[in-house]
Amino acid sequence: MHCIIGSDRSLFFQAAPPILKPGGILMSKTMFNEVPETITWCNFDPQTHYTIHNSIATRDIGDSNRHLQK
Repeated sequence: MHCIIGSDRSLFFQAAPPILKPGGILMSKTMFNEVPETITWCNFDPQTHYTIHNSIATRDIGDSNRHLQK
């Protein structure tokens, strides 16, 4: 899910269940960690936790619990 960002992530999770076999399971592994309080990365948006390049979200930096809540 790391590279599926923003509204694309919601679309993915809506599209995935019909593709699974009956009783199938969608598994995901995460690389998420806590966002440091003193984050100094260029192009980091603290509201969305995305890095932005040329007006496009390129990475989602955050913890897995936040993503499970989505």
